[in-house]
Amino acid sequence: MLKFELAGVTIELDKLEGDVKISGQPEMVEVIGDLIARQYGVRGHLVGGLWMSQADLIYVMASRDLQQYSPKSASEVLEKGARTGETKTVNGITYTLNQNSRWVRQKDNQATPAKPPGESSIESQNQIKEDVLVQQQIEAERQRKAEVLRARTEAMKDPRSYIDRGVSQLSSVVGLERDLEESDLADEYNKLDQEFNAIFDELEDFTAAYKTPTGQRLLEIQSELAKRKRESSAVRIAAMEGLRQQLMNRPDVDISRVDITSNATKNLGISEVKQTVSEFAKMTGGLGLSRIGKITYLEDRAYANQNGTLNIGINESPERAKAVLFHEMAHYIEYENPLIAQAALNWIKSRAAGPAAPLKELNPSGNYDDDELAYPGNFANPYIGKIYGEGSSSLATEVIAVGFEHFTDAKSMLELYDRDREHFAFMLGVLNRG
Repeated sequence: MLKFELAGVTIELDKLEGDVKISGQPEMVEVIGDLIARQYGVRGHLVGGLWMSQADLIYVMASRDLQQYSPKSASEVLEKGARTGETKTVNGITYTLNQNSRWVRQKDNQATPAKPPGESSIESQNQIKEDVLVQQQIEAERQRKAEVLRARTEAMKDPRSYIDRGVSQLSSVVGLERDLEESDLADEYNKLDQEFNAIFDELEDFTAAYKTPTGQRLLEIQSELAKRKRESSAVRIAAMEGLRQQLMNRPDVDISRVDITSNATKNLGISEVKQTVSEFAKMTGGLGLSRIGKITYLEDRAYANQNGTLNIGINESPERAKAVLFHEMAHYIEYENPLIAQAALNWIKSRAAGPAAPLKELNPSGNYDDDELAYPGNFANPYIGKIYGEGSSSLATEVIAVGFEHFTDAKSMLELYDRDREHFAFMLGVLNRG
């Protein structure tokens, strides 16, 4: 809970409930509430003298921007929210903002004195009852919103919530599945290949083996299978390109806040780096972008620091450089959204086929340090199972990063889809998070 005084009102920013509550001088509560509403484009309402926002994530924005103000600079806030002479109607009474930044009744330009203590009437008693009822309603709404937020939080840590959304989107894509006849031919080929190997071992003559009925049929299937694979691959890549265009059919995202240095051009030109960053930002809707401060070249192996520095590294080709840049930028999705990182870690554990082991053992051909560990789990790449120290404040995985490096083009997307459809669906779920 973040609580501070501002311009005669108390502002409470509740991170758990994701809400903003403003109380204090009645004539100022609505003013500050309206200021927040205009600043962040959210709706709110005034109930029983308490202004409440209706946006669960307003805490993130408001706590960042409003906590810089203090009572000494309240006039600065008022200048942005209202100007001298502006009128405001509250509960049927019209007020005017005077030169002292105080709201007074319009009819006499003076604040209306409060009733003497002890003065009571049936009307005031009814008002008290009504206020109590309103406060009960506010408390009930607070509890409901807290429960909704808790449920939403748990759902965001559950990998199935992302995978199910991804599977739902995939169900509407036509042409991704392999040709059934191609699959049948592949099965027949595998069976005949075993027979052919046995014949070859017996004859010890490659040419003679191919002259047998089995060898001749094998040649026919090889030719037909190659043809069907070419045709099927073209159809499937086109279907995946259609899906990628759906993902890119989003508003452009401003990337000007990211400092792309002049030396971040080891494999890509500066314009290509900017284009890649823009493409990633557009596809993800700006997800993770707030945590990227600078993209530069510092050493050959690329990395993404949590302090906002992305080292672009050196790669063997411009295509690979683009994939690596997508990979490193995707790390900031987890840095910015710990619940997504937790869901990714939970997914790794759900797939684990054993305890964590050195990556050098799981993938001997890779260039890994001795302390790099990963869970074995039949992933598309053993590196996907890598862990960075459970229980630490820097929760991170390679699930989102390796997944997104395949989203640079339709062919790469199809490769991930064929290798691990569950992982692919997880990526779609992150892109279409609710």
